[in-house]
Amino acid sequence: MLQTMLHAIGAFLGSSPLHQFMIDVGPAFPAAEALHFIGLSLLFGSLLLIDLRGLGMFRAIPLVAVHRLVPIAILGFAINLATGVLFIAFDPASYIENTAFQWKLALIAAAGINALAFELLVFRRIKAGDAAAENGLAIKLTSGLSLLLWTGVLVAGRLIPFI
Repeated sequence: MLQTMLHAIGAFLGSSPLHQFMIDVGPAFPAAEALHFIGLSLLFGSLLLIDLRGLGMFRAIPLVAVHRLVPIAILGFAINLATGVLFIAFDPASYIENTAFQWKLALIAAAGINALAFELLVFRRIKAGDAAAENGLAIKLTSGLSLLLWTGVLVAGRLIPFI
């Protein structure tokens, strides 16, 4: 089912004006790569600080204050989503059929579920004043898992050209 959906997305993007734009405009692909790196830096840099704080580092900074970086992480993710669509539009088959790309998507989905668990199970309690939640097992698990999953996304993304 997932393969069918990926192939449908690839076929759609491959026949879209975005495909022609990425083919016809010489600097489009390198510009998208540069923006993808900027988005990656915003996303991973923000999450790194949030997750390290969740693991107990930088205790002088309140977790609520560090959590204000979430919109920057979301901006980085949005940039990467947009540029990722452009990459697929450029050459759908080289992404859709790529095992590293498929792993990257799975890891992104898992990281999204983990982020939702953090927001619903941990951060809401912290925001409500539950000081014990800042040092509990749930924050350590979600923060550690976040670092692991996003590192996996980085590695899988870097492997795409080689697989």
